[in-house]
Parts: sequence; structure tokens; C-alpha cells
Amino acid sequence: MDRVIAALDLKSFYASVECVERGLDIFKTPLVVCDTTRGMSTICLSCTPYLKSLGVKSVCRRRDLPYIKGLILAKPRMALYMKRSCEVFSIILDYVAEEDLHIYSIDECFFDLTPYLMLYNKSPIEIVKEIQNKIYEKLKLVTTCGISYNVFMAKVCLDLEAKKNPPYRCVWTRDDVKTKLWKIKDLSSVWGISTGYKSRLDQMGINTMEDLAKADINYLKLNFGQVGLTLHDMANGEDYSLIQNKYIPMAKSFSNGQTLYRDYNYKECKTLIFEMVNNLCERLHKANYLTSCVSICVMYSLRIKETHGFVKQQKLINPTDINERIFEIVYKIYQENVRDFPIRRLYLSFNNLIKRNKIQLSLFTNEEEDIKSRNASITLEYLQEKYGKDKIFYAESLLDESTFIERSKQIGGHNK
Repeated sequence: MDRVIAALDLKSFYASVECVERGLDIFKTPLVVCDTTRGMSTICLSCTPYLKSLGVKSVCRRRDLPYIKGLILAKPRMALYMKRSCEVFSIILDYVAEEDLHIYSIDECFFDLTPYLMLYNKSPIEIVKEIQNKIYEKLKLVTTCGISYNVFMAKVCLDLEAKKNPPYRCVWTRDDVKTKLWKIKDLSSVWGISTGYKSRLDQMGINTMEDLAKADINYLKLNFGQVGLTLHDMANGEDYSLIQNKYIPMAKSFSNGQTLYRDYNYKECKTLIFEMVNNLCERLHKANYLTSCVSICVMYSLRIKETHGFVKQQKLINPTDINERIFEIVYKIYQENVRDFPIRRLYLSFNNLIKRNKIQLSLFTNEEEDIKSRNASITLEYLQEKYGKDKIFYAESLLDESTFIERSKQIGGHNK
């Protein structure tokens, strides 16, 4: 049986929040969200619909912004955006149960209206209109919404029609597969089809959604494997996923990376690796996991033509979450592979995570010392969470090359 799925998006979310805070109209205000303290190469996170109407891309470099009189450059406030996002989802949860809501990103979600049509005795468009009005009434944020009979069609309806014109909501039915979905010529504009897939499809002579829908299934499977069958289903408006079936990843991993604001030499990076290991170990402790594999990626400055960098990983004989032990392993990998070139990017990841239900003892480690070390790390993490990471930290974070204090005031690499 067809379901009724709504895909809701917050229009130009970050820029809209900044305009609301200033009492400005997003459709008349030239506002861009970007951190001007990071120079002309910094990325603009969001811009108002007014700027988009002038041809400004939603995500671009600051240096690529055209000269516009009265342009407002708003510094990102990620904590505020997260708060507003939670408030929006809270409003939606006034209408649907938690199991019928899937939060796709900070500014986008899907929800299943199927069980609520009889409950509210309203059409899908009436329920969505009420939700949109309530969000605007309480938060002054403009939302867009696509409605259809499955998740994929709701998302395509949102992206290709609902976002473009007021009242920013529309419905696609099965009849729209041939009249609207098949008419799409830019395959990369379709949710789930990357530019890489588009390029490969172009080489196969498949240029539109109609071509993809009518392509031979075996031909698609030969070239794309199981993905080929999924692409064929999508082109025919089919999607068998259910919002209620929450995805639980089989392989878990934690990662942390940073792009440095200047070139670091190979000695300075020891401090950064130490801080990043501690960050990932904190996540292990909170989630009650052990890591059985660690990896490090080092990218040199673009000025270096000989090599871009290296990626190395190492499996651990005994899974662990002890900060000092993991740091020794990661730093040893680093020392064995790094070259005396200026470094611009660092990435660490802990892979093949397992639950910390049982600990395998080793003849080559001191278990009592491990317990003391782990307890000391967890105590520090508790104090940092209670009083702030910029209030209590390792002495290494006072070194010039450290980024810990600065990053502790950020969310996702951006100002809180």
C-alpha cells in the first residue's frame, strides 16, 4: 500500500536564522553566513534566497562573492542553529510520533503521515500547511515540503518543485512519474545520483530519468551491481524503504580531522595528534567502545609537488580505549611515514569498534596502570564537560601549535 511521506526542509536555514535574529526579510536581504576572521578563502555556509536570485551559490568561497551593496557577512553561530533545529523538530513531533520521524540533517527531515490522516481527518497538504504555519508563527522560519507516496519521490518533489515557488509545498503522485520524474534531464540533480554515477550513465547513453527507467535491468546490474537495480527502481518512482525501520550501521568508526590554518612542520603535529587521539578516546569512553584498528591520514601543503601525503592503518592485537596506548601506536605510524614537508591536513580514525563488555587481558601490559590511566582520562573528560574544555586541559594545549582551546569553542569546525 502506498504511504504518505513528507520531506520538509528549512529554507536557507543558517541565513534565515541570522535574518530572524536581526528582524530582516530573507527575500529582501543580502546576507551570507561566513567567518570573516578566516580570510577570503573561507567557505560561505549559507546565503539568503535574495542572493540566490542574483546568482550567488548557496555554498561558495568568500572570494567568489560578487560586490553587492549592503552585503551582510554574519559570523556562524552553530549552537543557535542547533537550538532552532531542535525547536523545529519538536514542533513536528507535536503531530507525529518519534518512530514516524527521520531527521536527515540539521535542516531537513522526513515524516510518515499515513497513520495520521484519519486521526486528524485532514488531507496531507492540510497537515503540512498547518505544520509550516506553526513553525513560521513560532520561529519565523520559512519551510518547504514535498509530499509523495515514498521517501524518494517526496525528496525529489521537494528538491525540484516545492523549494522553488510559494507556498513551498506540493504533492507528487504516481501519475507524476511519467509527467515530471521522467522529464528530468540533469541526472545529478536527482537525490541519490552522484556526479560519478551521472558520468557513467552518460557513457552508457542514459541521459534522462526516462532513459534510466527504460534501460535493461541486466545491463544496469552488469555495470553498477546492486546499485543498478536501485537506480532503476528510483527512475520508476519506486522506493521500498520505511522511515520506521531505523538504519543501524554494522561497522562503526569514529573519526576526527582538521584543516590547518598554516603550514605545520612534522614536529609540531605531535601536539595535534595527541589532542585528536584524546578527542576520539573521549568518544570511545562515552559510547562504551573499544577500537581494534587505528588509521592516520596526513596531507601535505599544495605547494609540495612530489607527494600529496599518506594514509596508514594498523590493527591492534588487543582492542583498547586507553589514551596513552593508542597515542603511542598512532604516533609511531606517523613517525615511520611522515616526511619533512609542510603539513596542512590531519585525519585520525578509530575503526572496527566493539562494545566494551569484556576485556582481553595481556601478559605484556600492566592492567592496574591501564585502569588508573583510563580513570584519569574519564575524570578529566567529566570535569571538561562540567566546567568547559577551555577551563581544564593538558598543558600541551598551551603550546603555540595547539588548536585545542580554539576548537573547544567550535561546533563542527565553526564558531559556536
